[in-house]
Amino acid sequence: MQYGKRLQTIAIITSVIVLGAIVVGLVVVGSPAKERAHKRDQQRISNLQEIENDIVIYWQAKKALPPGLADLNDATRGITIPTDPQTKSSYVFKTIDSLKFQLCATFEQDGKGTPNYRTSDDNWDYHVGQTCFDRTIDPAFYPTLDNSAIPTGKPIAPPVPVPGMTEPVR
Repeated sequence: MQYGKRLQTIAIITSVIVLGAIVVGLVVVGSPAKERAHKRDQQRISNLQEIENDIVIYWQAKKALPPGLADLNDATRGITIPTDPQTKSSYVFKTIDSLKFQLCATFEQDGKGTPNYRTSDDNWDYHVGQTCFDRTIDPAFYPTLDNSAIPTGKPIAPPVPVPGMTEPVR
């Protein structure tokens, strides 16, 4: 009889410890649903940073902001503008003036985004609901591309004869 009570006590203590560990884990780490929402919000920030980079590249090439996000899609370069990871809807892009624009997304939680490697001083903090990020292109930091420097397919220098070869090296 004593042996049975001892086993029962050990089972109860073990169950309480396991249950306590689970509760502490959920309090410290958060629920799985909360963690999934956090990952989606971080993906939204990453998507907006990618879009920001594509907008800057577009501006450098065309000396103007794109009319809309769809204008950034480029099959030749393999660029497809990302959409929201949960709703699959497009992000919001608003032109403010020739150098200023906003990118907006709807977030599930409050949080801090990691700065973009190209623009490390940008603030990517966000709140539940729609958050917009104001961005300004600095022409001194992002000069426009000089399209005259694009190669035309003509040789830059005349062919150079190489001893022992029948064709000159180009």
